Amino acid sequence: MRMPPRDGVAIEEAALAEFVAETEFRLIPGRVRARAIRVFQDTVGVILRGAEAPEVRRLATALPKAGRAGATILARGFPRCDPFTAAWVNGTAGIFLELDEGHRPTGHPGIHVLPAALALAEWRGRSGRDFLTAFILGYEVAARISHATRLRQGVHPHGHMGTVGAAAACAKLLRLNAAGVRHATAQAASLGLATSWTPCFEGATGRNLYAGAAGAIGLRCALAAAAGFTGPERPLRETFGTLLGRRFDPARLVEGLGKEFEIATGYAKFHACCAANHPALDALDGILRRRPVAPEAVARVAVETTPYFTIVDKPYRPLSLSAKFSLPYAVAARIVTGGTGVEAFEGAVLTDPRIRRLSRRVAVRAAGEWARRWPRDGGATVTLTLATGERLRASCANPFGAPRNPASAAALRRKFLSLTAPVLGAGAPAAWAALGRVAAMGTMAEVGRALRRSAGARSPGRGAP
Repeated sequence: MRMPPRDGVAIEEAALAEFVAETEFRLIPGRVRARAIRVFQDTVGVILRGAEAPEVRRLATALPKAGRAGATILARGFPRCDPFTAAWVNGTAGIFLELDEGHRPTGHPGIHVLPAALALAEWRGRSGRDFLTAFILGYEVAARISHATRLRQGVHPHGHMGTVGAAAACAKLLRLNAAGVRHATAQAASLGLATSWTPCFEGATGRNLYAGAAGAIGLRCALAAAAGFTGPERPLRETFGTLLGRRFDPARLVEGLGKEFEIATGYAKFHACCAANHPALDALDGILRRRPVAPEAVARVAVETTPYFTIVDKPYRPLSLSAKFSLPYAVAARIVTGGTGVEAFEGAVLTDPRIRRLSRRVAVRAAGEWARRWPRDGGATVTLTLATGERLRASCANPFGAPRNPASAAALRRKFLSLTAPVLGAGAPAAWAALGRVAAMGTMAEVGRALRRSAGARSPGRGAP
């Protein structure tokens, strides 16, 4: 039921800000904290590998360093810079692989909120408990806005909902009261980005700046609120119900607030591409594990999925990001290369003529069954028709890593070790373990120190990109 406004301020928005301001670490269930730690570990691993992208390495090289002050860039050598830049670069690096954690119905709260909260917590000397509390609550805000919003056609889910979540997390770390949190999030809603899906399909890597820029904006808004800057009275309704969205249900901001935490219902990614591809890829894996098929034996591939996932029914350009947002490419690459990891979406494989030919034989359509089951299930059915006329068929209701098909801690650890090996080498297991002890850290500066030790770096500048 919609609640009336109070003193000109939307009561749902005020209640959400009050929840952020008043919730303490001890009030968050242990299972939620444990999940948040896994998301933290997974996201740091994704950032570390994403920072190996040439663009990110060149960007980090060009930044002014801050000695022992500021915050750590999660890249080779772990240089320090100001917290705004650290949030920007780390958030950007975390998007490059398309392996960052996500949340249904749409959005990636973790990669928007975590870099900003981590940078501020390190800069201000906050504890691991402070950081985790803020991270969980910032994620909560971003995810609830996602539930409340139906974005306009063509608007990408990065860069706006997460901006508000980052502001909430940073306001919590700054120990603002409910009014301060509301002003921080209100400003962030007004300063979010107008982002588009188009760069994804074109392969324009400027799209990878969305999350990093959003986190940095959220951090700035929290500091501005702490300094006394104020925000508008009903910004979430205006931004997400009128400007960026075509529908907004404010009741979803507070429904079940405090009973469940959204971070406990996120998903982990194990294919290095858009999440809309994952159900079809898991279904395809189910076929190919039972019956290996040579690419030349495939006459055509039919994919039936939820209407929302047909957004990636696109031809691809021979560019990494474009390939990651093309379901025909992802299916063809899995059949030709045997994998869907980082290597399947970069380098010479992007121009492989076998993938190009096979991708043209992939047909995607929305299916009523999967439409009815969304967002509880995000599924797909794949049918391979062979040149002999034989048909091989499999379905996936929820890809591995989804809330209803969750990844174990062991699986997430394997992912972390695989991704971080180029940066941490033999120190990757020690880094995973150290990150898992975040709740016991007296200051979040220990994260950077632990990673430097794991990588064998003797000083912040050694080995910097």
